[in-house]
Amino acid sequence: KTAILRLKGSNSWQSSMCALEGPSIDVAASEEDGEELLRQCAELEERLRERDQQIFENRALQVQLVQMRNDYTDLQTDKRKTEEYFGNRIVELKAQIEEQARAARSAEGHAECLHELLHFHEDQGTLAGSYWRAQCEKRNDSIRFLFLKLLEYTVPASVY
Repeated sequence: KTAILRLKGSNSWQSSMCALEGPSIDVAASEEDGEELLRQCAELEERLRERDQQIFENRALQVQLVQMRNDYTDLQTDKRKTEEYFGNRIVELKAQIEEQARAARSAEGHAECLHELLHFHEDQGTLAGSYWRAQCEKRNDSIRFLFLKLLEYTVPASVY
């Protein structure tokens, strides 16, 4: 909307472009009406500047919102990738732990078998030792017996 104003103290008419919001304003040629119109025009220009500031702030906020959405999307992507990586890592570590547990159980079984084999060989050694000791004692007894028999049948040298 355009308002034509006559400025105070001036005989000439000037046209001033004002964006008028709200109810329409009747333009009068009197100085009071001109001052009122100038005041309304200044007020409207101030509101327009405030509105421009709000538009600027809104645009800045929109840019910030877009950036935050992009950041959020990037963070979600990073989170998914991190979850996937650590999920895979957990699966790998579980497999390693299971393999180590199997190896440990196998080693424990082997150690237990060796332990029992040790006891078996100790017992076998003890039994073999007992057997051979008994055999030696039998031989010693046989040798003693034969020695005594030999003494019985031997004539002393003094008798000759």
